[in-house]
Amino acid sequence: TKTVGYTRRIKTITGILSVVEPIKNSLDLLPEESLIIGELVAFDKDGNENPKVLKAVTTETTTEAKAKSKYESLVKEGYTFEYNVFDVLFWKGENVTGLTFEDRLKITNEFGERKVAIFNEEMVSEAKEHGWEGFILRRPDDIITFTMNGKPKRKGSYKFKFVETTDCMVIRVCPGAGK
Repeated sequence: TKTVGYTRRIKTITGILSVVEPIKNSLDLLPEESLIIGELVAFDKDGNENPKVLKAVTTETTTEAKAKSKYESLVKEGYTFEYNVFDVLFWKGENVTGLTFEDRLKITNEFGERKVAIFNEEMVSEAKEHGWEGFILRRPDDIITFTMNGKPKRKGSYKFKFVETTDCMVIRVCPGAGK
């Protein structure tokens, strides 16, 4: 059986996955003919999430040896890593995207129980304090369809982000002088 790992942009990173212990542990639990969606998270020694350090370990342009060296040095610096399985598309050869979120949650709990809570303002305050990007809110009957460009289409699932973004319209492009 062959295990293949991809980034969210569908770039193959199979070789470097084995150097990150939490990912390796999840892959050891993965049955044949299954496809999960997960996210690697890094925390500094104070417990704050630091997504910037992940790039050095998981970028598709690195080698397995460089990823292993970087991962080990980050762990020595006090970083901890978690791999969270947050959805499943295929399970033991069966397409499970038509199952509800509650039913898929039962499957993903095989990788470690996930915290599911009623969303409230206290959670928002705590998330902002810890520098989180936001939440994905789901209805229990949420189903998922997927595309192979790394952008899932969801029904019954909503993003709630604190990070403010702005759409801009280009009205003029001026060639520069090259300096």
